[in-house]
Amino acid sequence: MNRFVVAAALAGSCLPPAATAAPGRAERVEHRTADEAPAIGPPEAAVTIELFFTPGAGNAHDAYRTLIELQRRHPTRVRAVFRPLHRNQNTPAITLAAHQRGRFFELMNALSTGAMAPNSGATLELAVKIGLSRTAAERAHLDLQVQAALDANRHRAFRLGTTSNPEMVINGRPMGPRVHAATATVGDLENEYRVAFDDARRATGQGIPARAIPRWGARREACGDDPDDERGSSTAPGPADPTANPDPPEPPSFAWHLAAVLTRGTGCTVARHLPATLDEFDPDAPPERDPVPLLARPLPTAGMPTLGPPDAEVPIFVVCNLRGRFCLDQLDLARRVAEHFPGQVRVVWVPWVDMILDGSDRDLTLAQAALCAAAEGDGWGFLRAATTGGFAARGRVDLSAIAAAAGLDSEKLDACASGEPRQARAAVEAARAAGLGWGPTVVIGGRAYLGGFGDDRRAADRVAAELAPGLLEALAPSW
Repeated sequence: MNRFVVAAALAGSCLPPAATAAPGRAERVEHRTADEAPAIGPPEAAVTIELFFTPGAGNAHDAYRTLIELQRRHPTRVRAVFRPLHRNQNTPAITLAAHQRGRFFELMNALSTGAMAPNSGATLELAVKIGLSRTAAERAHLDLQVQAALDANRHRAFRLGTTSNPEMVINGRPMGPRVHAATATVGDLENEYRVAFDDARRATGQGIPARAIPRWGARREACGDDPDDERGSSTAPGPADPTANPDPPEPPSFAWHLAAVLTRGTGCTVARHLPATLDEFDPDAPPERDPVPLLARPLPTAGMPTLGPPDAEVPIFVVCNLRGRFCLDQLDLARRVAEHFPGQVRVVWVPWVDMILDGSDRDLTLAQAALCAAAEGDGWGFLRAATTGGFAARGRVDLSAIAAAAGLDSEKLDACASGEPRQARAAVEAARAAGLGWGPTVVIGGRAYLGGFGDDRRAADRVAAELAPGLLEALAPSW
């Protein structure tokens, strides 16, 4: 439950609450519970600014002071949220340990007073000085709640598309690279705030609740369906001819309207795909890569090796040959992306074998063994062993070595994988019937991304688009 205190705002003070009250000037300062990020400003504020930073590192404290000053200038319109990120030092953990005890801002005030950021030892002494026990400060990096908060901040920074540290995200949209948080002045941030505030006023005027605006902004960022992209923006450069007097651009419309629904549906538009490399294809007749087709039918999931909870909202299918050169790359990429969406994403491997190529029998045997390992409860461990241990080279498949590396019973695995690989063959045929013809192919939201992805961000954007609110969710006032 939230607790509020009333504190004075002193002129020039870096942080609330102040020690004494200035006549006629009081601010409502929020203290969140220990499992939530440190924040000041009302939840109903029109503009929410999240600062992702590493306390004690570089010029992170400059960004911190800048955001604090902006929030002081607009105490009811700006909500500032502070999300420490982990580095190879204990300072971020100590600040979150202080937050658990309601002393985050007191400690950050002490840390950011000097021109130089103190090291971990000095931070520990400052924490003890403000009232944190020495044991709590020394063991902050071992506190499971603190580690969970640091992990959550790291995942959120990735999902929101931040590209630097420190970085500010205004109403769900990263401020960089327009303005670098590390060097931004209060004037720079004031300009960004005014644009976001005007944007938020239009949004609330069209029915989007104030608490939903950051999520709405994140959706626009992930989906690429910013109304400004279609109708122009008041912040866009003016015409080349200074004497021209064009009609002013329409303000962005946040509420869904029938024309947009009919034209584009209620989900995200599909961005142009920049594929990674295929394992096997005819160089004289390479596949068309630009379209991102919808599958003709669902891919199989029962009995496939998986990573992540079975009830996850978004499955990432990696369809590839375990002996292919780029299969491991896409499996690893999908695993990394899933880590940033804890509990929401499941990675599913589906075998792919080109039946007309030499060695397809060995490919099917290996695929069948992977399905046997999945039936034994460790299909993902088998995939890792098969793709990283060198036991599945093109000329041979050493199932016994793979089983040993994965901690499986080799005799049982050999017996299961011997004979006709019916299950593996059926899975390959199901992938082909769904419309797939090459590997690796990554499927997210029913769309086939040929060759997979060249970087984590592009795959994560597609996952975020699948998790983004649809028509009814976006307009729901209960966020």
